[in-house]
Amino acid sequence: MPESARKSLASVPTAAPGPLAAADRGDIFAARWPEKPLPMAPGATAAMVPPRALAATPTAEKPAKKPEPRIALASPPPQPPKAAPVPPQPTQPQAQVEAQKSYALAGTQPVTNATTGSARAYLPSGSPLAGGVVSAGPDWTGMLSIDGPQPEPKARSFQQLASRTPELEHQFATVQETVPPAAAPMPAARTELIPFDTAPFPYEGRVPGTDRPFLNVSENGQKGHRTWRGNVLWESQTFSDNRVLVHIPAGFDINKPAVMVVFFHGHGAKLNRDVLLRQKLPEQISLSGVNAVLVAPQFAVDAADSSPGRFWQPGAFNRFLDEAGQHFAKMYGQPMKAASFANMPILLIAYSGGYLPAATVMRNGGIGKRLRGVVLLDALYGEMPEFVRWIKHSPKVFFVSAYGTSTQRNNLELKRVLGEQDIPYSNSLGPHLWGGGVAFLSATSMAHRDFVTNAWTSFPIKDVLAKLN
Repeated sequence: MPESARKSLASVPTAAPGPLAAADRGDIFAARWPEKPLPMAPGATAAMVPPRALAATPTAEKPAKKPEPRIALASPPPQPPKAAPVPPQPTQPQAQVEAQKSYALAGTQPVTNATTGSARAYLPSGSPLAGGVVSAGPDWTGMLSIDGPQPEPKARSFQQLASRTPELEHQFATVQETVPPAAAPMPAARTELIPFDTAPFPYEGRVPGTDRPFLNVSENGQKGHRTWRGNVLWESQTFSDNRVLVHIPAGFDINKPAVMVVFFHGHGAKLNRDVLLRQKLPEQISLSGVNAVLVAPQFAVDAADSSPGRFWQPGAFNRFLDEAGQHFAKMYGQPMKAASFANMPILLIAYSGGYLPAATVMRNGGIGKRLRGVVLLDALYGEMPEFVRWIKHSPKVFFVSAYGTSTQRNNLELKRVLGEQDIPYSNSLGPHLWGGGVAFLSATSMAHRDFVTNAWTSFPIKDVLAKLN
């Protein structure tokens, strides 16, 4: 310390040592050692805060006036030998440092010269600087500690501070300019089979409307389900696969309007063998060019059964979509976008025996107006009242039922019911499905087994998606 400064400070009365009063305790910032003494009001007394120290150093026992609150200067202790330079702390990203410095300024009353003077700065309780060593450039190095409760300063935003301090205006601009850019489109298509906690199976609940459990057969330590035909389907073989097929096409962009396609397979299906390879669902999604993703759960494995499983439970389908959103976001490389995926509008497509799970989630899935369209691919085997109810009470939605010989009779009956209720329908697919409407598409010359790839046209799901204008 310069000799002139030492003599100048020696004449200043010192404060009696002792702990800070309760009102003066708080988060304490000890700034750099002063090169020059700070100017003081006449008659003020203080105690010097040594470099990186957290309390005043006692110097004399003679009585003194009560020190100015929050700032105190006094004669320094004998200087220790000059220590070797301390290597700089690892620097933080500049935007984070600038933000921390701004928070410190926002919470300090008063703020002294941080380059040439010692200061105690009372920081807000939620300050990112609370506790630990912070490096914020050559003029803002110091140590922080928590020393009890502190008064809450008047809250001020970055914008308010920036309007009063040119330095902060630059800092605020720096923080704004370093916000991460929006997520880029999907560089390449990804298709995965992922186990879901909320998948339809395994399911150990009851069959709705009855008192019997779904697994109503027990034999040799195995549990199974007896179907209405009298056949027994064992849980370990048929109802234990909780995997779900998920697909994101190349070029998908979460920052643009998008749709989630949910596909319910029919009887005798396996996701990998049938939905992926034979029915080519991911390929149809990609070829459509629509900003869409695909999710297809496994129901009964390779068996003639349409049980919805866990989807019988109210709200279970909505929870399934929430989990799907989390998996999609991870595949996309943006885990924080899970809610954006989970809240997409839904296009529900059911093939053959998938009609029963489809009607179930339309009734109690908990997705409300997010369900914007339903497509049945030779699937109107039952649940006609539920489909009529949804068409009638859901404005601006679209319903498409394509049929072969298997479901022709039921589709003609549904046309009659809609006509009696003055609900218009068409026998062709319009170019703008988002506008709503009902369409029946005859494809009686096509084989039921091939309906997902060849119906009124080849790749019918691609055709539907292309008309989501």
